[in-house]
Amino acid sequence: MSLSENTIKYMILILCAAALCIAFSDISKKIAKVTARGLLGLAAIGAANVFLGKYGLALGINAVNGILIGALGLPALIGLYIIKLITL
Repeated sequence: MSLSENTIKYMILILCAAALCIAFSDISKKIAKVTARGLLGLAAIGAANVFLGKYGLALGINAVNGILIGALGLPALIGLYIIKLITL
């Protein structure tokens, strides 16, 4: 019972892919964490816009704000609103 050449190639590719997933698992976890924090931050902006929009403090829901909040957290969210207050 011998394996075909294509089967061996696929097995090698699968093993390499598994090794890469293991090697980069820490990086992918960090990226997932920043993405989740960014999405939660954008949801917080959306909720705050409902209440603060009538006072002219509505922020845009965009990728820059999401990345900023995802990387820096709650201080970035507060900082964005402070900047909005200053520029009124």
